Amino acid sequence: MSIISLFTARKEAAMKEKVYFHNISHVIVSFCFFILTGRAAAFLMGQIAEFDAATTEIFPFILAAVCTLLVFRLFKTIIPPPDGTEDALPVMAGRFRKRPFSMKRYVLETIPHTFITVSLLILVMYLVTIAFTSDGALINASRYSDSILAFLSMIVIHPLAEEYIFRGLYYGKLRSMSPIFACLMQAVMFAISHNGVGGMMYALIAGIILGTAAERSNGITVPVAAHMMINLRTFLYNEWLPDSLCFSIDLAVMAAGAISFGIVCLVLKKLPSYENSKKPPSTREEADFDD
Repeated sequence: MSIISLFTARKEAAMKEKVYFHNISHVIVSFCFFILTGRAAAFLMGQIAEFDAATTEIFPFILAAVCTLLVFRLFKTIIPPPDGTEDALPVMAGRFRKRPFSMKRYVLETIPHTFITVSLLILVMYLVTIAFTSDGALINASRYSDSILAFLSMIVIHPLAEEYIFRGLYYGKLRSMSPIFACLMQAVMFAISHNGVGGMMYALIAGIILGTAAERSNGITVPVAAHMMINLRTFLYNEWLPDSLCFSIDLAVMAAGAISFGIVCLVLKKLPSYENSKKPPSTREEADFDD
């Protein structure tokens, strides 16, 4: 190896380290704001007046999510990336890898992957509930009322905001370092944002599952859909449906997940791969979700 090649390699390695440090700092700073803002807002609301459980849970979360998005945006404005790159894709239309769009593949990927993800989350929920029977902090709707506000929060606001922040912004920002590292990192942060040992353990495993779903499906559509379905299940089970019916529905969903796994393994492999498409490799370059 020539001296010039060695110098170039070291320069590229140094630049890569700077980019990685910038990306990690970017994520950690915004996550700290997410935690601190939510905790501070909940504390202040408790000091000001007596609010119902749903209000105490929802408004601090919304404030924390908004502040996190603002900090995430301001960070790269105040401290630009060392390599001078800019994020390429818009907010909800962004994908981790640019590639030719196929409606057939999109449908065959989204629906089966959603059922597989939901099935795994249900299984994990049962296992964590068994392991932490004395811990009442497992994610559920029992602390909520059956108000419209609580319903919208669980089914719409929380899934959209959490998936966009954790599986979109954070995973998308760290993915260039390593998909595995990014998945574990966002899952740990997702767990920290929850309460109780049982709740944190469930959130950790769920974060890994949802992060894997985001990677496999090339975006946050599947994680959002799965998160919404799980929260809808939890809300209905806690407020409306008897336990016997709930268990039967869970078995049916897990059976659908097993069938979906077969579809993914057998059907999707027969479709033309993206790598063999006529599009040039540059159309599949990585991009973040933070525009």
